[in-house]
Formats: sequence, structure tokens, C-alpha cells
Amino acid sequence: MSTKTDNYQQYLERERGRKRKNRKQLCFTEEELELIDKNMKELNITNFSLYIRATACYSSIKKERLEKIKEKLL
Repeated sequence: MSTKTDNYQQYLERERGRKRKNRKQLCFTEEELELIDKNMKELNITNFSLYIRATACYSSIKKERLEKIKEKLL
């Protein structure tokens, strides 16, 4: 039988082995998640983390566009 301590040790092992050690927590509205799901399906991507990292690191948003969508994002 697994104990809480065993689970914590397994968790620590997984954390030590991670390539990406920096975590950020994000919160989404239902509408935002639906849009993300739609965009992922269009790209045939099933890995949420990969999609978010790709869009955050490699997508560019012009300041003018950001100003137009800022109200939706805040």
C-alpha cells in the first residue's frame, strides 16, 4: 500500500527530472478555453502545454493588436 510519503517521494523524483523547472499558473475563462481548444484542434495539437509554450514563445502580437484585444483579456 502506497503512503502519502511514498507519493511525495515520487513527486520529488519527477520534479528533479523535469526539463522545465519553472512553473507559472494561468487561469482561463470558459470562453478562452473553448478558443484554445478550437485553435489546438485546427492545428491537430493535443498537448496543451506544448501549445501554450509555442504560442507564448514564438507568436508575436503587435502592440496595436494587443490594445484591441486587451479588454477581452483583462
